[in-house]
Amino acid sequence: TESGIAMKDGKVWIWENGQKSAVVNDKVLSNGTKVTAAGAVTLSDGTYTTLNEGDKVALDGTITRKDPAKKQIDTKLPK
Repeated sequence: TESGIAMKDGKVWIWENGQKSAVVNDKVLSNGTKVTAAGAVTLSDGTYTTLNEGDKVALDGTITRKDPAKKQIDTKLPK
């Protein structure tokens, strides 16, 4: 069964245990990566990025871009 988080039709969705639902609250993954309902992703090392249409995040925090030419990580969040 596929599981993970993806940006689809402008919304962030999560697939877990065969169920699909919209992400409404921030979701913290097993490696400390945080995904918001707006598609902002903060990795455990403080770097962040934004999901684009078709991008996916595995539940272990691995990001897969629909368009590999897009920059993987944007920058570090200000402290």
